[in-house]
Amino acid sequence: MPDTFDTPHPGPRKRFTLEDVIQEAFALGLDQFSISGVARNLGVRAPSIYRVVESHEHLAYLCVERAVASMPLPDAALPWSAQLSQFAEHFWTMCDRHSGLAQALITVPTTHLAVRHYFEQLLTQLAAVADDVPLPRFQFAVDLISKITVMGSVVTEGLKKSGESETPGGTRIDDSYLLKLFPHLSPANGYALVKEEVEFVISGLADTVFPRHLSEQGLANSQAITAAQSSQGSSGS
Repeated sequence: MPDTFDTPHPGPRKRFTLEDVIQEAFALGLDQFSISGVARNLGVRAPSIYRVVESHEHLAYLCVERAVASMPLPDAALPWSAQLSQFAEHFWTMCDRHSGLAQALITVPTTHLAVRHYFEQLLTQLAAVADDVPLPRFQFAVDLISKITVMGSVVTEGLKKSGESETPGGTRIDDSYLLKLFPHLSPANGYALVKEEVEFVISGLADTVFPRHLSEQGLANSQAITAAQSSQGSSGS
């Protein structure tokens, strides 16, 4: 049974749990919530929230940890390239499901630690299907693919909110600069473009990791073509 906490308000005491606090942070957006905002939505005073979390950063970490716990690993039976592609899709879906999560991964220092265990499991899976691939290559690929996915999610979410935001003074923010920076990106095709970049990374990794295999295959193909041409020449003479 989760711990519950009473508020210091006079009159009937309101009770809340850590789960309530996490859900309110998710509802407000992981790039938007504040301790006071969470407290206000729960009908309590801000100091009460510090009974269950240490700080804003701690609450952001717990939220990211919760989101990552629901993200499935790729199918372990797939080849390493397909696993990396599936990982990018799962990571994108997680960021898309939780408003502000991608931004929190960039701006809140400790949130990347909430993803560490997932990455360790993913790397173990990749190594199991390609034990001849140096682990640092996979570490590089996972790191780069996650960064591509997070940045794509941040930009796409910014485009979704385009024209909706206002400064504290009430001036509407013009987010059209995002379209100038990323002219081919839109909320509708955000993942399609991220996937294209991810596949480019995977293709480059394949060319780097397996140059010997590719060279041998190319030599075999060349020899087969030469043999076929020789055979045709002999037949024609």
